[in-house]
Amino acid sequence: MFLFQVKHHLLGLNTDIEEWVTEERKLFIDGKMPKENHDRLKAFKFPFKKDKNETFNITSSKIWELIDKLQKKRETFEAKEREKTKSIHKQE
Repeated sequence: MFLFQVKHHLLGLNTDIEEWVTEERKLFIDGKMPKENHDRLKAFKFPFKKDKNETFNITSSKIWELIDKLQKKRETFEAKEREKTKSIHKQE
């Protein structure tokens, strides 16, 4: 499997795994994590404290998924801009 090491604090790239880790840490810190979840995470040595040089792996399929999402957002934006332009020309 093709992997990239992504330092999220340098690139600002947010992946699903990063979001999940952040959510789990917040639950732990706030004391809202169910004991069952805590025990499961502890069993596989979940990093409850953020490491200074923490990185998140991202697969090539995730990169393509992000590219696809970006393309869809771009198409939506461009369609809205075209509609705005049409609306302005109709008012003239």
